Amino acid sequence: MGTGQLGRLARSWQQLTRGSTARQIFGAATVVAGVTLLVKGLAIAKEFTIAWQLGTGDGIDAFLIAFLIPAFVINVVANSLNAALMPTYIQVREQQGRGAAGKLLGGVCWVSLGLLGLLMLGVAGLAPWYLPRVAPGFGAAKLQLTLHLLWVMVPLIGINGMAVLWGAVLNAGEQFALVAIAPP
Repeated sequence: MGTGQLGRLARSWQQLTRGSTARQIFGAATVVAGVTLLVKGLAIAKEFTIAWQLGTGDGIDAFLIAFLIPAFVINVVANSLNAALMPTYIQVREQQGRGAAGKLLGGVCWVSLGLLGLLMLGVAGLAPWYLPRVAPGFGAAKLQLTLHLLWVMVPLIGINGMAVLWGAVLNAGEQFALVAIAPP
């Protein structure tokens, strides 16, 4: 596809998605759906790569259990923070301006970093106690592998927790495609 064709395609897209609110929503939804489809395809490729590298057996079992704990913490805590923050953030932004909303967001980011840091320490520090209960059929070597993998994955709690927070802020600012491109 040449540069001229891309230019015509871009102009056609702009004509299709400009104007009414319905056209703007259609455009945003189409972009989000397309980007989400791409990201889901990449996620499937990631799963195939993990299966190819680890195969079946102890390696994949340890990986899945080690990944389960940070993923659970991210889903519960980060999504709860967003549900609590977003209505207040939007209200402050609309009523008091972007400066006040920025101050609120800055404070929430520091509190979130502290909370996520404590959660990371708890998940990592308590792992030798709870992993045998989460994976009771694992032998000593498999539990040790799971523990090491978990310690490698613990930083994902902080990284993804902040990514979820900033994703919600981007959504509030109608930057949907940027959020959709983030890996699951």
